[in-house]
Amino acid sequence: MTARADGDRRSEWQDAALVAAVALGAYAATLARVVTTGDSGELVTAAATLRLAHPTGYPLYLLLGHAWIRALPWLSPALALNAFSPLCAAAAVALVRSLARELGAPRAAAAATALCFAFSASFWGEAVTARVYTLAALLTALALRSLLRARAGALRPLARAWLWLGLGLANHTLIAILLPLALWRTLRARQPAAQRIGAVLWALPGLSLYAYLPWAASAEAIQTWGDPSHLSGLVEYLSRRHYWDQSWIRSAADVARVGLFELRRLPAELGAPVCAALLVGAVALAREAPARLAAGLALCAANFALVAWHGSYNDLFHWGRYRIPAWLVLSLIAGAGLARLEGPAPSPRWRRALLFALPAATLALHYRGADASDDRIAHAFASRVLAALEPGALLFAGEDNTAFPITYLWAVEGLRPDLELRWVGSGLPLESGIDPRLRPVYVAHDVDLSRSAMRLYPHGLVYRVWPRGAAPPPEARWESWRVESIERADFRHASFLDRSLASHYFLQQALHFAAREPERALAAARRARAISPDGPVELVNAGLFFEAQLALEEALACFRAARALNPHLALAAQRARFLERALGELARAPSPELRALGLARLLARAERRELALRALDAGLAALPGSPALQMERAKLRAELGQLDAARDDLRAVLARDPEHAGARRLARELASRVSPAPAPGPPLPGAPRAAPGSRAEPPH
Repeated sequence: MTARADGDRRSEWQDAALVAAVALGAYAATLARVVTTGDSGELVTAAATLRLAHPTGYPLYLLLGHAWIRALPWLSPALALNAFSPLCAAAAVALVRSLARELGAPRAAAAATALCFAFSASFWGEAVTARVYTLAALLTALALRSLLRARAGALRPLARAWLWLGLGLANHTLIAILLPLALWRTLRARQPAAQRIGAVLWALPGLSLYAYLPWAASAEAIQTWGDPSHLSGLVEYLSRRHYWDQSWIRSAADVARVGLFELRRLPAELGAPVCAALLVGAVALAREAPARLAAGLALCAANFALVAWHGSYNDLFHWGRYRIPAWLVLSLIAGAGLARLEGPAPSPRWRRALLFALPAATLALHYRGADASDDRIAHAFASRVLAALEPGALLFAGEDNTAFPITYLWAVEGLRPDLELRWVGSGLPLESGIDPRLRPVYVAHDVDLSRSAMRLYPHGLVYRVWPRGAAPPPEARWESWRVESIERADFRHASFLDRSLASHYFLQQALHFAAREPERALAAARRARAISPDGPVELVNAGLFFEAQLALEEALACFRAARALNPHLALAAQRARFLERALGELARAPSPELRALGLARLLARAERRELALRALDAGLAALPGSPALQMERAKLRAELGQLDAARDDLRAVLARDPEHAGARRLARELASRVSPAPAPGPPLPGAPRAAPGSRAEPPH
């Protein structure tokens, strides 16, 4: 009897090791070798330097990550922490197999269930880069298994469940969806109250890791996320107060839209074959174990509700990683369907082969999208930015998709130590002692300097800060900023964040060439739009550029597409309404001259005077000598304070018609006005961006 039990236990361990090895092999083949887009650069930097990460801080991940990086000194910190994720993921896969066995699945069905989860799209995507979600899945699986074993009120598994919950909360708060189940198990346990309270106290070791935050905040910040070094700052940091205004859901219609999207997401996340098994498993559980099915669906609903509660647009519609607990639970329900497929033991070989065909199909479906082994876009982009800056330059950065890899290469790998990198949010804290003419000053993303004595000039992949009124700074050579691997890449199967960064790259290229080579600039903007057709912010930024270049039909198409994707994006709706009206009016204009005149007046009424001036310039280039256009330009230049240029236009109008009443009246008015100091350099060739860089939302 003992020998048989030992054999069964050995078989269980062998099965668990086998599914973990299969998953780990797939993850190793697709592992990212360098820093990637999104939060990875920030997390590697924080772990390597023991600094703060964005709220809620992830202290368990950072402390484990720091130890892991130190244990693998022959690897770059990015590669080392990337490699930490597949190990956590493979362990989570083994635990999912154990959970399936706890729920009654036969051996083959349990192994197939684990592999179906292993190759689900979001989980696999997180298993190949440095992020917190595979460790979160591991701790969630551990806690869930302990809660299953505590069904009979046993105290030891209940205490273990609270231990895993405490550690999980120190890694990522999504594990909170298990708290109601843990509390229910604790209240129902047939143990003295003191012992039940003692079990709950096992959560404290994990929660105590949050003491890391005030300690890390006492060091000099590399990336600034608040000041949790004192109690009020810690509460503000942990409550993520500055993130709540990013919540996308505003009405019942939004809830319905998100719900329908989640249903449509299932085949893409789990794979269509697994969804078929999920349906079979749900029907079987509804008949045989309705309470278990209800509990599983309640956990999924809690996961979806927690994300929807204050999730941003991208959280809800682009990143499935926040639903990994739900994908885990749904995989277990699918496992009930696989158990029905396997049938009673011993099952025929063809049935077992059919079982493993499902995860094999999922692997084949998701391999290309998960493969990050050749993903170097973030590394290439950040390396080029740092390499191209002048010696001793000061670089401000704050938009995560561009700044995180730059910060990592500068602060951790020591690239360009002669530069000074400062982390900023929406503003630009320029001290009065900084003179951009004496020391090169750059910004990695667009910021609003409209009320500042400084302005921004596109400068390769960044912006140069320069005093208003001064002669423009030296122009950058694009060859110094060109990233050949991005230029040649095919982004059809790239991740959303990679495509966002690539779109940002080509839009910077468009801004660079806008004044000198407008056709090349428009081609770059079209590629930026094509690379990220599902990114509302990227579409708005491309639309603003097209509008600034008077490519109004293309601009309108971008704004309409952005509005269709995200109806809450106010700028897209505003610009689409304006352009629809403007193009309608222009279509009714009987001549090219009246079309140019009408467009300029529409833009001026919309407070887009610089753009209206550009429209008049374009009209006069096509219709030189038009008195109506020249007179309109004179008025607009006078309003903008460009008095000498306005007088030039008036002289040209009066040379053709000395009795032109409007021109004579404006000339008399301007005669009494003194010309201001020389105007600043040419207007920024492009348009204000809808958001800094490529991802207009804070990280989660």
